Amino acid sequence: PVLWWSFDGKEPAVAKTFVKDALPISKLAGDVKLDQAGPTRSTSSLFAADNRSIEITSNGGAIQVSDPGEKSLLDFDKGDAITIEAWVKPDSFGSARYMYVAGKGRTYNKGASRDNHNYALRLQGKGPDAVLSFLFRSRDASKDEAGKDSPGDWHRWTSKSGFKVDQGWHHVAVTYEFGRKNSLAGYVDGQSVNGVWDMGGATDRAPVVDDDELWIGSSMGMSPGSSFDGLLDEVAIYRTALAPERIQQRVPFFPKPAAPPMPQSAPPRNDVLVEVIEGIPDSPSWPESLPESTESWIEPAFAFFGMPERYS
Repeated sequence: PVLWWSFDGKEPAVAKTFVKDALPISKLAGDVKLDQAGPTRSTSSLFAADNRSIEITSNGGAIQVSDPGEKSLLDFDKGDAITIEAWVKPDSFGSARYMYVAGKGRTYNKGASRDNHNYALRLQGKGPDAVLSFLFRSRDASKDEAGKDSPGDWHRWTSKSGFKVDQGWHHVAVTYEFGRKNSLAGYVDGQSVNGVWDMGGATDRAPVVDDDELWIGSSMGMSPGSSFDGLLDEVAIYRTALAPERIQQRVPFFPKPAAPPMPQSAPPRNDVLVEVIEGIPDSPSWPESLPESTESWIEPAFAFFGMPERYS
């Protein structure tokens, strides 16, 4: 990534970078709590046992990141590809509400246009679920040739599926190449999700670009309605569209249920009950209940070194 906030170490709000450009200055604003418990190895083998995160509440809070200047590593124009990813643990939020993970522009800072959204990854409430929302403002096509960033239309992509807001950690990501209208891809917990451009439509237009700040966790003057409510970790921005295989590597796990399904019969003491259960949904989570087992037996010990394919 060109910028990556791990929220660990002595300066948890400071971005890390793998490029030689000037490092933007990050500052805390509003209700942001550092050094919170983050996802650990029980969530993904990529995390340390003492991994940390940040908490932002709906009272309004953000990490505000300065733009080093024109054509900086934070600015994305036509022809530039972007990936935004993060681990999120939101509290429950109402339908139609949008919570910002990260977005550049639309800060309502003094002297900045209110329609200057270069890009944003958000979560939208949809019943008990959270879905992905990618938003940007295009430049007026008639003024692109003159290089003036006169705003055109809002363009919003919304995923058709997401994740249940269940007090667990989830990985979210979007990739997009500005100027290629059908290039957007969204991912939830490592799996690709379909979506639709439900505002402004897909477009080949360039986005609005200026030197306004990038904010993590909020937008629009840190209004409560746009602020994230929950925990955030591992926020990263890339100047390339990561391949699906790369994003899938983030989530080498199956989330644990709050109450694991109990076996259908108890094994003798110090032995292992083995049950073969079929018909499990193809999703990266444990089911709330299990179907009847098709086979079962007792073993003195049991371990997996691989999962065979099932053939009939």
